[in-house]
Amino acid sequence: MLKIVFVGAGWFANHVHGPALAHYAREHPGEVDLAAVCVRKSVDKAEAFCREFGFQRVYTDLEEMLDKEKPGACWVVTPIEQTRRVAGLMMERNLPVLLEKPPGASLAEARELAELSRRTGTPNQVAFNRRWAPGTRRAISWAREHGPVEYIYARMLRLDRMDETFAYGTGIHLLDCVRCLGEPTLGSIREAKTVRVRSNSGTNGTNGTRNGTNGTVGGRAGHGSGTQSERFSERTERKTERSERETARSERHPIFNFHVDLTFASGVRGRCDILPACGKLAESYTLYTPLKTITCSLPWSAGTTELDGKAELWVKGEVVESEAYAFDPPHLSNGVYGEAEAFITALKEGRKPSPSAEEAVDSVALAEAVQAGRDMKF
Repeated sequence: MLKIVFVGAGWFANHVHGPALAHYAREHPGEVDLAAVCVRKSVDKAEAFCREFGFQRVYTDLEEMLDKEKPGACWVVTPIEQTRRVAGLMMERNLPVLLEKPPGASLAEARELAELSRRTGTPNQVAFNRRWAPGTRRAISWAREHGPVEYIYARMLRLDRMDETFAYGTGIHLLDCVRCLGEPTLGSIREAKTVRVRSNSGTNGTNGTRNGTNGTVGGRAGHGSGTQSERFSERTERKTERSERETARSERHPIFNFHVDLTFASGVRGRCDILPACGKLAESYTLYTPLKTITCSLPWSAGTTELDGKAELWVKGEVVESEAYAFDPPHLSNGVYGEAEAFITALKEGRKPSPSAEEAVDSVALAEAVQAGRDMKF
């Protein structure tokens, strides 16, 4: 049995990672032991996390938890600025670790983790959940069957995200997913040219939120009652109450839209548009092949609206195959369950999990360049 410990009990932990692990434990009885959670201060939140998802003990000292529990794997779901330290500790102790993206607060930290991964050989996986979303998996399958891909277009639209580093902290999901969709058949990305355009958002009284509680992929903002997601509406409401402070912060720094032209090793090109505060929620990926088009849109929730995801295969103007993916429960529709399952399966079978910290470096490098509005070559 694989003993699992968890670091963090914040919003992402409660919203998707905890539900995913609880789901896995139900679906695979006797395979995992959800042992303990470690937090620095929020013991009450950690205790609630344990009750909700089946973990057994709470610690406030990380080393103590590792020494006493002697786990077989650890989930690190911490703020970005803590990821390098905590995930690095796991690698130094040769403890298999699944860590939230991005793997570090900078490219330098991501490279440090990649070097630790290489040096220690510790199995690790970065939580780029879009790679495991059902729609993405279907798009990859269709691309292999109906290729060659001649162009890739992806877009990430948000209502009113006022993050200073949105492209790095969140837009990296879109950039990494394009890598995942394209690189198996097109080769790695060789060049990225970014046009960064200042938006008027944040200077016109927009009620921005830093953490995206106005809408999340496979996530939600509070409404009604009855579904798994709705159990977290109280936390979402508390985040929304901080929006006035975030609006004030947004007025102190500019918000940018990002338009990125990519070239793959094969010569095929692609495009990513990232608009943090355009008043609409959407995230989609489109792959164009001769006479065929593959589309994939991810599920969303905002306010009282829930949008299911969809993947479609178009041939000569007609939809010949289509799959819909219900929004609820979000940990299934957004790929977080899939990534957890893939990580655990790799450990059971003695394989190297993917994407590792080493594989993630190019995604971090790309996101950092896009955030800065800088062109780059790999």
